[in-house]
Amino acid sequence: MITYREFLQSALKAGTSDQLTFYEEYMDLSQYPGDDYVLLIRNFYRQKYQGQRFDLIFSQAPSVLNFLSKYGEELFPGTPTVFGTLDQSRLKEIKLGPNITGVLTRNEMGKTLDAALRMQPDVRHVIVVSGTSPIDAKYLAIARSEFQSFEGRVQFTYLNDLPIQALEKRLSELPEHTIIFYVTLFRDGAGQSFSLIESVARVAKAASVPTYSFVDRFLAVGSIGGFVFDNEGDAKEVAKVALRVLAGEKPADIPIYVGNTYRYMFNWRELERWRIDQQRLPPNSVILFRVPTFWEAYKWRIVAVTMVFLLLALLIIWLLINRKRIQRSQQAVQHLSGRLLMLQDEERKRVAAELHDGLGQSLAIIKNRAILGLRDRTDNQRARDQLEEIAATATASIAEVHEIAHNLRPYELDRLGLVAAIETMIQRVSASTTIKLSTDLEKIEGLLSREAETSVYRIVQEGLNNVIKHSKASAAGIEIKKIGGQLAIRVHDNGAGIPVVAVRDGNGYQGFGLVGIAERVRVLGGSLAVDSQPSRGTAINISLELANGVAK
Repeated sequence: MITYREFLQSALKAGTSDQLTFYEEYMDLSQYPGDDYVLLIRNFYRQKYQGQRFDLIFSQAPSVLNFLSKYGEELFPGTPTVFGTLDQSRLKEIKLGPNITGVLTRNEMGKTLDAALRMQPDVRHVIVVSGTSPIDAKYLAIARSEFQSFEGRVQFTYLNDLPIQALEKRLSELPEHTIIFYVTLFRDGAGQSFSLIESVARVAKAASVPTYSFVDRFLAVGSIGGFVFDNEGDAKEVAKVALRVLAGEKPADIPIYVGNTYRYMFNWRELERWRIDQQRLPPNSVILFRVPTFWEAYKWRIVAVTMVFLLLALLIIWLLINRKRIQRSQQAVQHLSGRLLMLQDEERKRVAAELHDGLGQSLAIIKNRAILGLRDRTDNQRARDQLEEIAATATASIAEVHEIAHNLRPYELDRLGLVAAIETMIQRVSASTTIKLSTDLEKIEGLLSREAETSVYRIVQEGLNNVIKHSKASAAGIEIKKIGGQLAIRVHDNGAGIPVVAVRDGNGYQGFGLVGIAERVRVLGGSLAVDSQPSRGTAINISLELANGVAK
């Protein structure tokens, strides 16, 4: 159960950024109201807090406020006091100084009784429980005054002078159509003292009928509730006044006012126990300790599980509907994989042919020339001619080996980097064609993996080969740019264009070297678009996501 002090401290901390230090004193004046005890407390505080300076004092009970009005300036000179939990009817008992301000409450026990009679319209008898202490007598007087307007509607019995055991026995034997109204019970008829929480708990436990009250804390120990004093609401009201004082306002300049600190509050457990229809509660009632229903407790879990099953059902339906489409997609993937294997096989055949027809023949020539040179040992000139042929053929073979190796993995990529390697390739091609080539290449080193760099180089190389072999263009250009999270590659010319049938068939791109480009783009997770019009040139546009396996 959260205490008034905790509510107050929480509200103060929320209203200021200053570091606050709290001291708490429980004076127990309700149990020991005599002058001797009061003087003992005064002397004790004089010694305990001698030389101690406070910024503010809170008072939470009429007896405490009365003590501070008499001795506060003596014990804590110049320290302002802010009070709460003080019924308006009790203010006339206390003489307040100019350094005291606070928030009053207006105890309206009649509203609780009125609500009880509306909730239980068959009630004919009200048992009013109180005690024998001076404070009990004051609150009992308020109750009697409040209940006068109900005389004639119900019969009242006031039990305020019984020992606790006798009171419990009496309350356990009450007839139907009866309710209990607990006021206060600090001391019973035998002189035994209690805290309010203890006494109301014993009353509610022993009672054979519902117990109503006017303080919110009593709901936690068995009271149904009613129009009750809201400790949290009062603490927040008091904190507002306290923060004004701490900010420098004088208490005398802050008017004392009646706060909005009473609420209709009810204990759900007791409503269920006594089978009271919640539809009869006053509007805007607060219901505490309510146990949620199964739906309320697990609503979101039920919704989540239902949504999962619904999504699974929709997924199954979608899979069934799209089975043929999935099968066609699988066939397309198999087809693309087959074409990629075909391209790899063609690449291997090309390398094998170059080795056999080019390098193999060169090595055979070198071998034959060496044999002839060995035979003509006496003819120095002829041997020299053979050696020169061997040297020339070997030189050509080395160049051919370099070309084959270059086709497998361009050595410029490792030596120069991607952009410089592409520029070198373009310069080499430009020297062998009349087509005017232009470039717009951004520095993209470090953005791609080693394998991706090779693929990009091959894409540009194949696109450039298409321009040289097929375009009949007078000008062409190559662009590589980083746009956001994408790498954009563009190879374009002003040539004759590509026939539509050669650009795309039912399974993808075909002809004019586009198959190899399309396969490389697909492996990199990118997209390919070919824009070609007759006599207006061709543009190959490629977009690669740098986050989809392309980034290093």
